[in-house]
Amino acid sequence: MDCQAGLSSAIDGAACRLKCQSADLAGPDAGRYFVTRAALFLPSKLLPVVTLRFVWCLLALPSLIACSADPYPAEKGFDQEGSDRKALELADAVMTHQGGYVRWQQARYMAWTYYGAHHIWDKKLGLYRQQKNGQVLVMSLRKPEGKVFQGGRRQLDPELTRQTLEQGYTIWRFASDFLALPFKLKDEGVTLRYGGPGLTLAHDTADILEMNYHGTGPVGDSRNQLWIDRRSHLVSQWAFYAQPADAQPAFVRSWRNYGTYNGLRLATERNSAEDTLTVSHLAVLDTLPRDVFFSAQPIPLAVVQQWAGFRKK
Repeated sequence: MDCQAGLSSAIDGAACRLKCQSADLAGPDAGRYFVTRAALFLPSKLLPVVTLRFVWCLLALPSLIACSADPYPAEKGFDQEGSDRKALELADAVMTHQGGYVRWQQARYMAWTYYGAHHIWDKKLGLYRQQKNGQVLVMSLRKPEGKVFQGGRRQLDPELTRQTLEQGYTIWRFASDFLALPFKLKDEGVTLRYGGPGLTLAHDTADILEMNYHGTGPVGDSRNQLWIDRRSHLVSQWAFYAQPADAQPAFVRSWRNYGTYNGLRLATERNSAEDTLTVSHLAVLDTLPRDVFFSAQPIPLAVVQQWAGFRKK
């Protein structure tokens, strides 16, 4: 398949790259380039030391993240100045105890079921697939482009497709928060403040982390409170405020029943005082069948269950 002459849309272009073999810039050629360039500028006594350090970082990880002393680098646009030191320390501790920033960055695919819809998120290419009641939506999260299928047939009405994709993005945002909000503490548009000590509904002692999100598009501003358990350093409760100025949260839910999924600690229980809610069919995957983001047909539940069972370790 020729990616240069591939499909023009963002969704097809990104999916095309799933089927094509491309050279990795962080491969052997990059190492040879570094050594050659370093020899021009470094004293001969320092070259072996610098080269060894670089090669170790290059081989140890697919990125140079591990060479940084920061355990949890913030995304561009994170409100570092508006966040206080205690809150940043809590965020770093949470990231470390739930698997670490490097493992989070390495995690390629996340699959889960929430409120009856099954979601697949390609974190690397920014692709998202959602299926529910025979409808399949496949879209790019970086551009408002994608395809919608009902009963295996593509939805052709452009306005209806646009509305469905816009709704799909909003659903992805909330569904991914329900799954992985503790991994988004230093995302773009976020301000963190320490809210003091507190008790969860289960009467466990915790530190409260205030997470204000200044968003744009269909999501907008919102406010979250996360209770960080003092023993495990993991999130144990979550309160969501639809507007930052709201006096009462829209809901307060537990964040419990942790398991290890391909190196990441994720919780599946989201119960409240009024109802019970479980994140199910959860899997963190390094690979997926290549046709996942091409298929117009819903993925059978048996296949989803197989992914979840195989990847929980």
